Amino acid sequence: MSLANTFLILVAGIHLGVSTIVLLRNPKDKINSFFALSILFLSLWVASTSFFRSVNDHANAQAWYQFKLIFGLMISWSFQFFSLFFPYQNKIKFPKLKQILLAIPILTGIFIIIFFPRYTINEIVLQPENNLAFVNKYFWLLYSFGFVVNFIAAFFRLALRWIKQEGFLKFQLGSVILSVAIPLGLSLVFNIIFLFFDIFINDWIGALLTVIFSFLCFYFVFLCANKQGFTNNMEI
Repeated sequence: MSLANTFLILVAGIHLGVSTIVLLRNPKDKINSFFALSILFLSLWVASTSFFRSVNDHANAQAWYQFKLIFGLMISWSFQFFSLFFPYQNKIKFPKLKQILLAIPILTGIFIIIFFPRYTINEIVLQPENNLAFVNKYFWLLYSFGFVVNFIAAFFRLALRWIKQEGFLKFQLGSVILSVAIPLGLSLVFNIIFLFFDIFINDWIGALLTVIFSFLCFYFVFLCANKQGFTNNMEI
C-alpha cells in the first residue's frame, strides 16, 4: 500500500478513536450518539477512499467508491441531526416538513448509488495505488446539493444558538463549529468543487486533511475545556 493510502487508513483510525471516546462519554445521550455517528461515517469515508485507491480490479473499485459516496452523504445527514439536539438549552424548533425536504436529496442520492450505480460513475481508471473515478456531472450536482444543504442547515442552527449562549456553552458551541468548518471547507474544495472540473487526482488530499477535525475536536471539546474547568454536565 502506498504511503498516501497508509496515511488515509491512519486518519480513519484516528477518527474511529475519537468517535468511540465521544460515544463512551454518554452512550445513551442523543447528542453524543449523533456526534459519534457523524465521526464514524467520516472514518468510513476516509477508509473507503484508501481502499478504492488501492484495489486492482474494476468491480472492487466500483464497490468501494459507491461506499465512499454513501458514507459522505451520511456524514452530512447525521451531523445535521446532531445539530437538532446540541446543546439542550435554547432549542430551535425545526418543522418536520423542513426535515423531510433536507432528507429528500440525501435519500435520493443513496437510492441512485445503490440501485442505479451506472448513473453515478462514468469511468474508473485503474492505476496502481492511485485509482481514479470520473463521476456523472448530473448525479454529482444532486449529490453535492444534498451534502452541502444539510451542512448549511446544521451550521445555521448552531450559529443561532452560539449567538445566544454565554460561558461554557458558547465556548463549546464555537469549538464544535470551528472543528467542523475548517476541514469541511478543505474537503469541499478537493472532494466536491474540483470534481466538477474533472480534477479527480487530488480527492484523497481532502480526505487526509480531515484529520484536522479530530485534532481540533479533541483539543477544544475535551482538553481545552477541562483546562478551563468546564467539566460539569458536559456533553460530547
